Amino acid sequence: AQSGVTYYINGLEDLLELAEKCAVDTYSKDVTVILQTDIDLTGSEVSSIPTFGGVFEGGGHTISGLYLHGSELSPGGMTGMFGGVSGTVKNLALADSYIGVEFRAAEGENPSCVGGICGTVGAKATVSGCSFEGTVSAVTAKGTDRLAAGGICGQNNGNLENCTFYGSLTAMNVDDDSKSSNTILSLGGGICGWNIGTVKGCKNYGEITGGGYNPA
Repeated sequence: AQSGVTYYINGLEDLLELAEKCAVDTYSKDVTVILQTDIDLTGSEVSSIPTFGGVFEGGGHTISGLYLHGSELSPGGMTGMFGGVSGTVKNLALADSYIGVEFRAAEGENPSCVGGICGTVGAKATVSGCSFEGTVSAVTAKGTDRLAAGGICGQNNGNLENCTFYGSLTAMNVDDDSKSSNTILSLGGGICGWNIGTVKGCKNYGEITGGGYNPA
């Protein structure tokens, strides 16, 4: 996309187009996207927006009915409404949504990150004023180095501000071969599963379940 351009999301088709174009990680850099209406994704083909490096202004609108489920997501992958955020996502609500993934990987793979809003928040990125209401469930059936699942993001390297999670979150490692491993972890949190950034003004009203081998 051309740097400095503003795009307006006025319905489902616009969101589908954005998700498709953001498969190229440079597409959204220095682009502003403004959501202008509530959108119901029930029964649609919208999947995770793979990567986003611009400014996404939700305008207080709600995206409902997001449904992501399966084991096709790659080890070391990132998933949520956005896969990875390297820019800014703000003032967006997700409601009546479900994200349930099962990862299968060999030891030595990169962390797999799952969140209601995004899989990861980059070091210079910000997610603010966002909320997720629904279910986030992440299970590793064959060990990864780390599985990180959060109501808002899986792993935060940047800034999470004034975000809220409602619903239920599960982070679980069910690999029998991982019983004696000290390096395989399933990390879960109401706001983020793994944090090396800044979290402020965020609230969790959800129920968190961890289990299996080496939960943290």
